[in-house]
Amino acid sequence: MIKVNHDLFRQIFTESTINPQKHALTQQIDKWERESVNKFDKQQKKQDKYYSNIPLDIEIELNKLTDQLKQNRQENDFYETDLRHWNEELSRLTQKPNKPSNIKLQQESKLLVTKISINVTSDKYVRHT
Repeated sequence: MIKVNHDLFRQIFTESTINPQKHALTQQIDKWERESVNKFDKQQKKQDKYYSNIPLDIEIELNKLTDQLKQNRQENDFYETDLRHWNEELSRLTQKPNKPSNIKLQQESKLLVTKISINVTSDKYVRHT
């Protein structure tokens, strides 16, 4: 019986050293890594979706400003207050990609990716005589 258990353990041990990917700990680490990457991918997609809308919003506002400028220029009907307003509007639009007004960053103590650590302790065999 001891010989069978010994041989079985030897076979499992040899297989785990030859192919460490089959080891349970390696599989747990691989699973953690895949889940973490998926979380980052989801977060990246959210950011990409937001930033893809910024140019469209700016384009719409810039077109409105352009139309106002053209119309008032053709009619030659504008005042210094109009110029100041358009200048402020243009300044605001130039800042919009860097400082969107509808987004506020918040930090949470909850981690996006859970921390994994490996603690290795040494088993010391004590031989009793």
